[in-house]
Amino acid sequence: MKKQMILSSAVIALCVSAMPLKADTIKCEGVLGNSGEQGASLVRFEDCVTGGFGIVCDRYGSLWDRGGTALNRYAVDGRLLGSYKLPKGGADRNSDMIALVGDTLILRLNNQLYSLSIDAPAGSEVQPMKIEANKMSPSSKDGWVIASKGMDVFLVNATGEKKTVATLKKNPEGLSFGPAGIICVVVDWTVFKVVPGSADGIELVAPVPGERPLYLDGNWYGSSWHSTLRRFDKNLQPAPGVVLGGNS
Repeated sequence: MKKQMILSSAVIALCVSAMPLKADTIKCEGVLGNSGEQGASLVRFEDCVTGGFGIVCDRYGSLWDRGGTALNRYAVDGRLLGSYKLPKGGADRNSDMIALVGDTLILRLNNQLYSLSIDAPAGSEVQPMKIEANKMSPSSKDGWVIASKGMDVFLVNATGEKKTVATLKKNPEGLSFGPAGIICVVVDWTVFKVVPGSADGIELVAPVPGERPLYLDGNWYGSSWHSTLRRFDKNLQPAPGVVLGGNS
């Protein structure tokens, strides 16, 4: 009798587990870092925005990044210092970018460039620069960021002034300043140096170190899946390669 009861229970459990379950809406929630348990300083991700954006550190030592549908300013321990309004998102969020030019943030959102002073009061809205851009560099050099619209590559400063760099034969997948401030583009997962006036407008450098390549303090950095960070030397040779993450 006992054996039969155990068998019956197993059959019931199997039938229940096989029953279709009603799906529910999945929402992104959570608290960022040390932003607090409750109150105005709490940072939640209820309206989650996927895709990369980047992060910058200003001269005050505060960090700027997208938090949900807003641009947030944080202390290094995660406390929210201010929140700023962003335009409603577009379809190409994976190409969104933020860079710091002096005391001005320049953002590429919805194929447009926007700016915001780091001294703007909390609640301010980023201002359109009325410049179209499909791509933008994650860093600046001598007061300029690199941007592109289609195959046209140009420089932009904090006031909205533009300088033409080159017209390529293919749309770049990424833009970055390289060693000695050279202008680099990523085409077909390869880093090229822009050489205006040459046959193709670019010269081969090396394969990319990963997604969103960035040259910083003498080294190239790139990211990959599973929160992987790679580091290469100025000649794009592994140094040592993977330095963080699961894709090692």
